[in-house]
Amino acid sequence: MKTNTSPTISEAELIYLLKIKDVNALAHLYDAYAKALYNIIFQIIGDEDEAEKILQFTFFHCWNSFYLFDANNGFLFSWLSIIARNTALQHKKERTKELSLQPIITLAKSTNKKLIDQLSSQHRQLIELFFYSGFSLLSIAEKLNTDYQIVQTDFRAAILALRNLK
Repeated sequence: MKTNTSPTISEAELIYLLKIKDVNALAHLYDAYAKALYNIIFQIIGDEDEAEKILQFTFFHCWNSFYLFDANNGFLFSWLSIIARNTALQHKKERTKELSLQPIITLAKSTNKKLIDQLSSQHRQLIELFFYSGFSLLSIAEKLNTDYQIVQTDFRAAILALRNLK
């Protein structure tokens, strides 16, 4: 995380420059707030590389949605820190969900084709669409023209059936 040593400007000037999309304003914004925002993100994530990526995304998001900022509702740093915090929490939530699925994904991918062939055709189809074709359960429901909750329930049953075959 490198910051430039550019001349400081007031928050009001910075807000004005950001509103008119002055490219130099982004550098000033980064110089003024990167370190503090990085610390907020790092406390949530605990990984330097991931925190740096989230910091970059935070500034990208702020640049693209600055029209939503209203100085009458609070300070610039407060707005930025909420975006950084929410982005970090969302990332952590998605990462936790991804890690909780990892044993199931490993089981399905390592299971040989003979075991999968022993499943009912409905269960086999769900396993193949999810693990080998990369569809989400929502996409599978749309593809099969079935209710999402039914696909979700059937998918759980398919995973349990696959575990019982092992």
